[in-house]
Amino acid sequence: MRNATQTPNYNDEVSKAYFKILKQTKALLATIEHDELRYTLVHSEGKQPGFNVKVDEFVNPLCYLCLVYADGETLEINFGFEAYNDNGGFGNIISQFLRLIYSLTSANSTSINIEGSVCCNEIHTDCSDLYECLEDSRIKRHRFVQIAYKPKPIKRKLRRVA
Repeated sequence: MRNATQTPNYNDEVSKAYFKILKQTKALLATIEHDELRYTLVHSEGKQPGFNVKVDEFVNPLCYLCLVYADGETLEINFGFEAYNDNGGFGNIISQFLRLIYSLTSANSTSINIEGSVCCNEIHTDCSDLYECLEDSRIKRHRFVQIAYKPKPIKRKLRRVA
């Protein structure tokens, strides 16, 4: 637990890192051609601290991301990813997602050390089931958002000029 003077700065850094991760995750998912893998459910309970208040939650069949006041005053980043055999070729997206989380929360990337904000206590490894469960639920807290498809730019090989 952090003291009262450290918590606001810490929470600000965690929040900034979370929204950077979220933005880059959406960009990663936008490169997927299959519509259903760009479907997302989003939910926000507001920014007021409280026990287990989800400031922002992002659910996709391939990945999960949540900014939460787990202890009532300190923000944490919870995450998850679809764990399966890589028959569809989406393992690269999941690997990049995991690298994003750890690179954007590393001590080198932030003004104060927030590495402890990444919570590994309960990592979701079945995001597609979580997505379907929330989608089929009678309680409609989440709103549906489809990420627009943006194909990866083609890298051209440049020829040497003599």
